[in-house]
Amino acid sequence: MRSDPEGVLEATIAAYSLGDLELAVAYFADDCTFSIHVPEQTMPYAGEFMGRTAILDRLHRMKSIFEVMRYVARPMISHGEQVRGQIDYVFRHRSSGMILDGIMRVVVTVKDGAITDWQEFHDAERIDAFMRLVKSGAVQNT
Repeated sequence: MRSDPEGVLEATIAAYSLGDLELAVAYFADDCTFSIHVPEQTMPYAGEFMGRTAILDRLHRMKSIFEVMRYVARPMISHGEQVRGQIDYVFRHRSSGMILDGIMRVVVTVKDGAITDWQEFHDAERIDAFMRLVKSGAVQNT
């Protein structure tokens, strides 16, 4: 297993993609910060939270709402302990069957082989429009 910043990020993304949330969270430091930059009223698991337990809880909450169909890193750029990149994703909303896809940006800091800070940036307007469509009930089980 690689312990360099890119290797740690790639391993975390691979574990999450395979649905192994416990393994994905094992790559985080005990006192890490994890931020999803989307308004919490739009996405119920967004916001900033700290520590492995909080991260695992949020990932389980996300997984209860969405099925991860695709979660793949694009090429990353490292600058010392910081890695910046994009992740292609396809999520299926469990109750409606609707698909949410897109590309998120991530800025991740890795120190001593563990993620200490994860910043995740989404197109907030796209997420908001998707969630409004789901809440409207206009489309069911597509």
